[in-house]
Amino acid sequence: MKTPSHQGIVPIFKPSGMTSSAVTAKIKRFLGKKTGHFGTLDPMASGVLPVMLGGATKLSEYMPETKEYTAVLKLGYRTDTGDVTGKTVATADIPALTRENIEKVLLSFMGEIMQTPPIYSALSVNGKRLYEYAVRGEEVEIKSRPITIYGIELVNFINDEITFKVNCGKGTYIRTLCEDIAKKLGTEGTMSALERILSGGIQKENCVDFDEFISSDDPYKYVIPPSEYLSFYPAVNLNKTAVSYYKNGGEINSERAEGLSIGIFRVFFENTLLGLGKGYCKEEKLYLKAVWHCIEDENQ
Repeated sequence: MKTPSHQGIVPIFKPSGMTSSAVTAKIKRFLGKKTGHFGTLDPMASGVLPVMLGGATKLSEYMPETKEYTAVLKLGYRTDTGDVTGKTVATADIPALTRENIEKVLLSFMGEIMQTPPIYSALSVNGKRLYEYAVRGEEVEIKSRPITIYGIELVNFINDEITFKVNCGKGTYIRTLCEDIAKKLGTEGTMSALERILSGGIQKENCVDFDEFISSDDPYKYVIPPSEYLSFYPAVNLNKTAVSYYKNGGEINSERAEGLSIGIFRVFFENTLLGLGKGYCKEEKLYLKAVWHCIEDENQ
């Protein structure tokens, strides 16, 4: 009996204290399959960590980029790492604050803003990770870059801690956001807790705890197959003569791809997902070309 192919997305809820790469590596050893993760989480953070299996490891650029977090900002001091695991590098008095002025400051971060990534991060500059510069005490220029905050709201404010929820685009560092919020409030601050509640289109409530997954007798029951996961993309249906062109990377005109327009599409033939394709216009005609194939080989 042939072993069924298993590729797709595992909706893991990462525990605090583990790196994202350690989670992925343990799942790789457990399943004996190629793995990757979407959106790195800091070791101290917990939350949604989509883990890609098999051929789905090439899906990351086609996954929804919006992420959502619940963060706790501790006021009165700042650390070298931007969170409570680091060394204190600055302290400041905490001014008298009200929910009203905290909410006003939070809302000032809405939209596209400039943010400088933290030195303790995995971002590459001149071919080297920023944290490598940090641990060696080397100086490096870190350029600010645009990020987008789609939504931000105050959850709670007690004593010197502010809990807030933020919905943001790719490349956003919540540690840095915490520091910037504190500065705008007239003090220093550092991130004391972080939980990611949405990533890659997957909500916290739809995740499986990491320990539960790697101790399961049937781990594949948790895997979201590509045909289900990619439902946020519209579908096109190929006729029989177009299938080989698609699989071999050829151009397919709109006459052989029902429902085609410009953009990314799930590509089907007779209700079977073949992969993803990109619709584009050339010489005033619509064409489709494969960008990701749904590989059914167990070893891929």
